[in-house]
Amino acid sequence: MQQEPFIIEYYKIKNLLKVSAIDPKTKTEVCVFGSVSTSKEFITDLAIQKLKYQLNKKLITPVSGQS
Repeated sequence: MQQEPFIIEYYKIKNLLKVSAIDPKTKTEVCVFGSVSTSKEFITDLAIQKLKYQLNKKLITPVSGQS
């Protein structure tokens, strides 16, 4: 299975882990937060799922002003 070329960034903020997933082609970014005790892989997968959802949402949303 080929991995998408997303950029993943991690930030530790006290007892929270912020994970940002960025699509370099569209410059779309999403963030998710989780406890530092939560699996890093789980939070990363969640961020990637959220990014894919946003990218698919942009594809099916009509441009305003068009029918």
